[in-house]
Amino acid sequence: VPLGAGRRDGAALTVRRLALLAALAAGCSSLAPSPGGEFDRLLAARHAAALAPGSAEALHTLGIIQDALSRPGAIATLERAAELSRGAPGVVNDLGVALDRAGELERAEACFRKALALEPRRRDVRENLSGLDLVEELLTERRRAAADEDRGDSAA
Repeated sequence: VPLGAGRRDGAALTVRRLALLAALAAGCSSLAPSPGGEFDRLLAARHAAALAPGSAEALHTLGIIQDALSRPGAIATLERAAELSRGAPGVVNDLGVALDRAGELERAEACFRKALALEPRRRDVRENLSGLDLVEELLTERRRAAADEDRGDSAA
């Protein structure tokens, strides 16, 4: 199938093709992992999202890369991707991961629970949720220890 074949406006291009074209235009030869290639992949994903602004897949890819590189805007990008994908479990899970990394544990938990409700057999979502529960337990223990210590200081 020739590039751009299909609809007159060229919208039939897949996001992967757009990302590859953008990567080539940005001067990188592929989207494959390579030393220092993270910036190339970020540029390619940004170009793909710009070429297909209504594409949940392009925004999802961009959001994942932004989050992996600790770039600002990852959460907003993934929120938009989740909205456009109508809450696709994979996108919602990845939004939860970004929220978890940002320390927004309650919102992350809500995302993981939503993704799990939509697709109960997803092992990655269950693992993310159980990891979040572990973090919550550790935080609760630390709070209790600090409160006990404060009480001890007050008594002295």
